Amino acid sequence: MNNFKVFLLVIFSIVVTGCTQKDVDSSFKITDGASLEEKSGEFSLTGKISKPGDQYLITQASGEVQELESYTVKLENYVGKTATVVGEFSGNTLFITEIK
Repeated sequence: MNNFKVFLLVIFSIVVTGCTQKDVDSSFKITDGASLEEKSGEFSLTGKISKPGDQYLITQASGEVQELESYTVKLENYVGKTATVVGEFSGNTLFITEIK
């Protein structure tokens, strides 16, 4: 009986884990951008800001797409507009400090 309980617990864990995976919109290819060494310091990018789902993106004229985040700028005010964003990378996300 104890083995049966363990078996049920394992099956339940697998089902719950599978249900919590986040769906990703595969229609956008977010570029890895520069290497980590090239991502230090302040960056500026110009392009159209969008929000497909729960992430903000900027699409540059070259077609490259970069994920954006900000704690200081309300990115929702710029969705659908072309702007120049200024910020620093943390991993592959550009954290915006200013929008021009």
